Amino acid sequence: TQHYGNSLEALKKTVFAPVAIAIARASRFPDFLDFHIPAAHGQCENDEDGLIKTDAEAARQNFIAWIVRHLQKIKHYVGEHNVLEVLFELGYILHGIQDLVVHQGQSNAEHSYNNRILKCPDEDKDRAKLAAKVSSMFVEKYLLRELCLFTPDFIKALHGCEKQEHHWMGKLSILKFAEIITNYLKFHQAYKRYEHQLNAGVPHQSLITRWPPFSQRRPIPHIEDICNYFFSPIKELFFKA
Repeated sequence: TQHYGNSLEALKKTVFAPVAIAIARASRFPDFLDFHIPAAHGQCENDEDGLIKTDAEAARQNFIAWIVRHLQKIKHYVGEHNVLEVLFELGYILHGIQDLVVHQGQSNAEHSYNNRILKCPDEDKDRAKLAAKVSSMFVEKYLLRELCLFTPDFIKALHGCEKQEHHWMGKLSILKFAEIITNYLKFHQAYKRYEHQLNAGVPHQSLITRWPPFSQRRPIPHIEDICNYFFSPIKELFFKA
């Protein structure tokens, strides 16, 4: 998923360019820090054989809860006027929203299979366009209005923030970076193993899953349906929490 470009596109109408760039940079970080967490990437979990480990509805709820946890972090950091961490969390949320639209609940095993047969979802132009459009709508309608996260004073402070990526790079200290590389190599080996296992023939239907309103026949649903299945439940759970 082209998170940097999609995030810039989503933010260009709502925040000043330096802020949009900072958030867009942050939207890349889940691929470094949370590559092993399916919810961070709009995916179901699979086992070592590539079979779905968590059913679609449970995985959809996990994704909703993951977004809400990061919204709660934003609320906390807004209260502290911690602009840098707010920008970081905004990037995290945009990453998740974009991966939701592109991956649509499919597991890493299926993703690997699709890569092998040259149908990588991350390279689907229609999904990329929808990801940018949905991200923009989520920012404008939910983040800036309906979730009531930001005060006028905080928005002023947000607009005064520039070139903050160096702060987040501190999260990738030498020891942390070594841990990330080690875990990623293990993950990459498992990912490649799925390619060999699942490409002996056509993958069995039990390897394939989608979260509604997405489906194999309808990969580009109406945005209203995405709101009903994801954004409205996110809003409801956020206010309950």
